[in-house]
Amino acid sequence: MTSGVAPPDPPSGPIPLEGIAYGTQGLEAFLAIHLGDAHIHAAFVREGTLLPLTELAPALCAAYRASQGAALALPARLRRSSSAPSLTDVARGTSGARAPLGSAGTHTTSPGDPRLAHTTPTETFSQRSLATASGSPGTPGGTPLPFRTSPAVLSSRPPREPSEPLITLEESGCIVLLRRVRAYLVVCLFDAALPLGMARLLASRLTSTLSPELPRGEVSDVGEPTSTADSAPRSVVGEGDRARRLLELVSALAPEPHVARLRVSLRAGIPPAALEHPTSIGPEAVPRLETAVEEILGLDRAALRRLL
Repeated sequence: MTSGVAPPDPPSGPIPLEGIAYGTQGLEAFLAIHLGDAHIHAAFVREGTLLPLTELAPALCAAYRASQGAALALPARLRRSSSAPSLTDVARGTSGARAPLGSAGTHTTSPGDPRLAHTTPTETFSQRSLATASGSPGTPGGTPLPFRTSPAVLSSRPPREPSEPLITLEESGCIVLLRRVRAYLVVCLFDAALPLGMARLLASRLTSTLSPELPRGEVSDVGEPTSTADSAPRSVVGEGDRARRLLELVSALAPEPHVARLRVSLRAGIPPAALEHPTSIGPEAVPRLETAVEEILGLDRAALRRLL
């Protein structure tokens, strides 16, 4: 006679990010915090670093909101008078007021001066480069350039998608970098000895790696989290077997099988320990699991269910 004892509940807590953050120079902590309730969705803390995460997460969310409020007020304070010439107008010499002699936008050469061909305010750097490349008369040393770039070609390139600003907080012992990714605040804490430029570069790379794996959806300032990493209630009959087949499928077909479960964990908001026991995954978590597998494999719902 079997006892029918159910497996223990998996421990709740942040999803570990060692697979992404381990070995990063100067990195003390790497966090993904939900902006709705300051729930720590995923975290990496360097061994030996002591951080009060429960108090730190709400403080970082408040700092992000405060910086956003200050950023909204900046354009009004920095707005200049419409009568003041811009730097571009001064450089081109098209502003209403005359600039001092010898400053940008004015020239003391006469019309017959041969230097005028190289110092005309309306001539752009690209035009001078193209003239030099073609070896036009009056251009000394017409050395061909290895390539020619037309300004029209540069202007036809599609603009880069705008990204959330990177907010920097500097303290005596650490550098804190914040960037929003949908409903989450991604936080990188570096040792203060690391140069700020290197810290910003590493933070951008870490955020770019983590961003596709975070759950989809946005959140308002007082919104609720889209998912939590807490252990879910017991699965109903059939749901545990469905979750097991989904995990087997993503492990077999994912491009990088060794990190497939970590990606599922991050996207679905289910702790890795729970994925080790599919029968412990509750019925409300299985649809999130199915959506995460669809995104990782690039399949629609109908195609995925045909494979199950």
